[in-house]
Amino acid sequence: MTILLYSRRNEWPVESVTIECSYRRVKNSEPPTGGSNIEPIEEIHSKITLSGDLSNDQRDRLAYIAGKCPIQRTLESKPRMIKEINVVQTEESK
Repeated sequence: MTILLYSRRNEWPVESVTIECSYRRVKNSEPPTGGSNIEPIEEIHSKITLSGDLSNDQRDRLAYIAGKCPIQRTLESKPRMIKEINVVQTEESK
């Protein structure tokens, strides 16, 4: 979305943006500093494909802009997760 908004604002010829993401946990070979417990590393791999008649400078700028996406920045900052679960009984389940 960030890429599309930026390219439209600059009137660049982006025809489509496709993003493919995958998630996996991989074995970590190094324990954290001062510890002995080796936790797996979580990886998110994303592949962005741009379609359109773009110059090299435009492609480079859009790659930079992709890293400024709010979701990208949130994932990189290791956010604290706060969970809330509400269970509401309906008349049918009583």
